[in-house]
Amino acid sequence: MVRHILISLVLLVFAITGCNKDEGYNYSEYKEYESANDYALSIPATSIPPPPPPKIYSDGSIKRKIIKTGQIEIESNDVSEDYNELKILLKNTSAYIESEDQYRSDQEISYTIKIRVPSENYDTLFNSMVKGADRLIRKQSNIEDVTEQYYDLKTRIKNQKALEERYLQILKNASKVSDILEIESKLTEVRSEIETLEGKFKYLSKQISFSSITLLMVEELSYNHIPEKNTGFGEKLLGSFDNGWSIFLSFVVGVFRFWPFWIILIISFILFKRYRKRRKNGLSKA
Repeated sequence: MVRHILISLVLLVFAITGCNKDEGYNYSEYKEYESANDYALSIPATSIPPPPPPKIYSDGSIKRKIIKTGQIEIESNDVSEDYNELKILLKNTSAYIESEDQYRSDQEISYTIKIRVPSENYDTLFNSMVKGADRLIRKQSNIEDVTEQYYDLKTRIKNQKALEERYLQILKNASKVSDILEIESKLTEVRSEIETLEGKFKYLSKQISFSSITLLMVEELSYNHIPEKNTGFGEKLLGSFDNGWSIFLSFVVGVFRFWPFWIILIISFILFKRYRKRRKNGLSKA
């Protein structure tokens, strides 16, 4: 009987010791971890999945977002005149020139113009430019559907701003320095992501609102004979005569430029000859 009592006491001691080891924390620490601040910080921002993008229904409940781009290449009889007519078209369609480049050679004059036009006026301007061309060389028009990308960016920005607001609320209730620093670090990351997404969204919105048309106008020039650039044998021979005559004229001008020295040289020569003649006569008399 005593033996059974001792065994029961030993088992009871081991059971109590095992329970203490399994707990490993006190109740106050557990409650502190379960507080709003620490529990919120234990959930990383990246673990919060964004909601799926909105569905695009065929009934048009969500407006499609498209980007229109066009290229037109024409041959012009007078580039300057066509350029002035283009400005009138741009004014009538609320369009503007984003960039332009002019190139001129001996054979042609070309204008490369990039135009921005409100999307609703794209077709009007594009067709007017094609109809008004003297000779159409090439035309191309593209439509890109970016509806899913547009609404995806919009949703991601909304989610990031909601996450930013959540961190701000947690920051108000935070008391530990380590928690405050961690929350501020997360806020910096979220705000940086918001700026990046908003930049992409603004660029995409501009592409949607204002379509682009690239216009190339080319005017062929009449052929002009330029000896310096058309160097055949006959032209080289004629050029050599011309160069020889120029050298001769330069020589004559150079000779007359030193006329005082020539006068001194001639007088010296005359005096020298007289001196030699007198000396020769004197020797013959002796």
